[in-house]
Amino acid sequence: MKDIAKCSNYLYNFINIPIYQYRNHTLVNCFPEGLHIFSPPKAYLKEICSRKEAVACVRIHELIYFGYLRLDEPGSFLVLGPTCQIALPPHSIDDYCKDYVVLPEQRKEFYEYFHTLSCILPHSLWNLLLFLDSSLNEHPCQLEPAAAKVFSHKSVPKPIMVEKANSFYDLAENALFYDNVKLEQQLTSLIENGEVDKLKIFARHAHQEAHYGSVASNNLRQLKNTALILITLSSRAAIRGGLSASTAYALGDLYMRQTEQLLDSDSLLNLMQNIQIDFASHVAAVHNHQKAGFVQDSDISRAIEFIHKNVNRNISVEDVAHEVGLSRVYFSNKFSKELGFSVGSFIRRCKLEEARSLLLYTDKSIAHISSYLGYSSQSHFQNLFREQFGMTPKQCRQHR
Repeated sequence: MKDIAKCSNYLYNFINIPIYQYRNHTLVNCFPEGLHIFSPPKAYLKEICSRKEAVACVRIHELIYFGYLRLDEPGSFLVLGPTCQIALPPHSIDDYCKDYVVLPEQRKEFYEYFHTLSCILPHSLWNLLLFLDSSLNEHPCQLEPAAAKVFSHKSVPKPIMVEKANSFYDLAENALFYDNVKLEQQLTSLIENGEVDKLKIFARHAHQEAHYGSVASNNLRQLKNTALILITLSSRAAIRGGLSASTAYALGDLYMRQTEQLLDSDSLLNLMQNIQIDFASHVAAVHNHQKAGFVQDSDISRAIEFIHKNVNRNISVEDVAHEVGLSRVYFSNKFSKELGFSVGSFIRRCKLEEARSLLLYTDKSIAHISSYLGYSSQSHFQNLFREQFGMTPKQCRQHR
């Protein structure tokens, strides 16, 4: 095997795509040097390394993708990227800031990092990986127009057509015709009407009656994909039932992140039941408020959405009031009167909920999380966390 570090450094200077070298999932080198602070997040890395192939292009979200090359040295591999086909819009970079858990003082550098990414077509990245495989692992190199294999939407590959024909044959042969439309209508109707008790009864037997199509290559991915479909159906039904779109989408995003983080079937099945019930409960709360003559003000909805989007920034009550165009005093009184708690306590609760999620599902240090969420003192953060959850951040992390 040739000198990986030297080859990677030369390649970075030529293509301007970050290159990360891992050994046993530990970062050992990155090019350019000093870019380790923006190495792929744990969730990205897990998705990238889940491929069985020695060479792979892996799309993350809608716009960015990474290259993966397994090296002959046991436990070693390279990750190239992120890269993209088009320049990234600012709102996309905001989303990646959260995925990367970027500290406030790093945001400017992070934006510059994403703005200067080289744009490269997937099939070009694929051929680049094949060339690297030949150079570093000394495997035979056969460059190919791999767009169809990796990302192409131009035509349906023959293996998929064969699988499609076999799938229809099996359905006809075994009389397994999909009657899920009726079940979906029942589910969405219960959520739309906020009928929590009826939904609990429905959820106990519905999964036994449903015939799920094959939407993944393994059982765990199949369950995750089914959960994502359920989240989409539930959020849309909740919106039709009167839940604000911002709340429904925020709740949906939360459950999507939780879905991807779970690693066993039982946890996913429990989450799927909770998803249905939680959306229905939110709709029921809206209906109860409406019956009592209470309709949540649009200013309050905008404020909640602003707080959720800026949970990693050091925002104040005055910042939120300014966002909705009201004076601080008037807005604070209005918020407390309608929701029963203060703006400040809601900001604090959102930050601590985000902290708990980061402790459970990332490897970021407690000090990093504290700083990321805008706390000037780690001890102050730990005290607030203990008051909210009855345990220290360290104890929370041990519950993973």
